Amino acid sequence: GAIGYNQSQRCDTLLYLLVYPQRHLVKTRV
Repeated sequence: GAIGYNQSQRCDTLLYLLVYPQRHLVKTRV
């Protein structure tokens, strides 16, 4: 349970860090 939860959170964090800056750049460009 704990290991799976940690992996899930890490994946969410990586996706957040990768996707959020891209959204910000797109918003800034438009």
